Amino acid sequence: MKTNVKKLSYLLLSLFIILASCARDGDPGPAGKDGTDGVNGTNGADGSDGSDGNANVQTFLFNAPEWEVNQVHVMNLNIPAITETVLNESVILGYAFFSSNWYSTDSYYSSGYLRSYASFELFTIKAQNNDNSSDDTPPAISIAKIIIIEPTNTTETTGNGRVAVSPQQAILNELAVAGVDINDYEQVAAYYNLQD
Repeated sequence: MKTNVKKLSYLLLSLFIILASCARDGDPGPAGKDGTDGVNGTNGADGSDGSDGNANVQTFLFNAPEWEVNQVHVMNLNIPAITETVLNESVILGYAFFSSNWYSTDSYYSSGYLRSYASFELFTIKAQNNDNSSDDTPPAISIAKIIIIEPTNTTETTGNGRVAVSPQQAILNELAVAGVDINDYEQVAAYYNLQD
């Protein structure tokens, strides 16, 4: 029994020492040194360049738009992007596809002519035959495309002795210098990299 009491005493003493040596955590020690960086991997091959953008150009497409029939045939195309700012600063071009060709909305075709104008949220195309009679049927337009070209911060309006021009005129000048006929849809589309 003495042995059991002795063992029990040692056990209690050990338990007391273990409990007495436990203390609350102290302040953290200083940070250790950073380890050495790993070896950098090899760079991959550069990707191919994307096509040049034209963030200042918006295109609006209307499939088989219909004419309102009256003495002068009218087609109203609703374009909410035509704001007061766009009317004052941007160039708005219209094109109509019929008879297998693109026509500017300000041009003549075989039996008549087209005229267009933009107003707040609206682009209007008018068709009239050459002799101004009211019985002519306007062309059946397959597609109408309206292109809004907004000025950029690189559009030059003054400088180098030039007289100040409007933002619209600066855009038209840029196109003329580049040899782009604004009445030719294909030339405008190629210049601005527009996709059909």
